[in-house]
Amino acid sequence: KLGCEPCDCSDEGTLGHLNTCDAVTGQCPCKLTTLNSTTRCDVCADGYYALKRNNIFGCEPCRCSLGGSLHSICDKLT
Repeated sequence: KLGCEPCDCSDEGTLGHLNTCDAVTGQCPCKLTTLNSTTRCDVCADGYYALKRNNIFGCEPCRCSLGGSLHSICDKLT
């Protein structure tokens, strides 16, 4: 296959909502609280949830009760 692959960046998790990526790796420029281990920036980092386009950081911090939770990592969607 000749040519370049198109970028496939997440609109919600990418800085500036741009669909631009690294020409070699395909890595999109992720917002602070999204994982850059996925090239799309479409997954919240551990300790964060609810990826939203209008959140400049990407995801909301988990609000787990320190006294009632086993750990501070919450469900990444809810």
